Amino acid sequence: MSSKAPLSVQAPETLKIKRPLRDITVDKGTKILLSVEVEGRPKTVKWYKGSEQITATRTMKIERVSDNEYKLEVENCEMSDAGAYRVVLSTESESVESSCTVTVKEKVHLPVFKKGLNDQAVPKGQSLVLEVEIDGAPKVVKWYKNGDELKNAKTEDLGNGKYRLTVPDFKDSDVGEYSVTAENDVGEVESKAKVGSML
Repeated sequence: MSSKAPLSVQAPETLKIKRPLRDITVDKGTKILLSVEVEGRPKTVKWYKGSEQITATRTMKIERVSDNEYKLEVENCEMSDAGAYRVVLSTESESVESSCTVTVKEKVHLPVFKKGLNDQAVPKGQSLVLEVEIDGAPKVVKWYKNGDELKNAKTEDLGNGKYRLTVPDFKDSDVGEYSVTAENDVGEVESKAKVGSML
């Protein structure tokens, strides 16, 4: 009587996310780096932004680091690169996926006066108009006369970093030193000018 050894059938290797994608926040102009690590060996790896599949470009690189680790790099990222990303890893029999959210922030630097205040003399009865142009995304712009904030003055945000202060019907009491400050999360800058009157 002969005996036969039982046949051993090896179960297919299953896929499992070992290290998922993580939400990240980066500054505009820097690199986005997303990586995922899996147990098992996927046959296909596809990256998506929203519902659109990502294809490699000069600034967007898709790389297989090892049999179990895969990454996506976006060089010199733009605001438009923010959004929902996911990676889908598949074998012939199954798929696993991981997703994350990428936030891109405008890089903030200290405000700079591209055009500051200049000393001037204003004819009595005319309007004093002071304008500045600021680069650096100021959150707060304030105007002052002789160190006191002009809270009730006519001030305008003209857009594109331009701001204006108007003092109608200029008179002797309006003579003085005017200043404007621009402030954001990085710091504050100031521009000053002396304003006199003309007959």
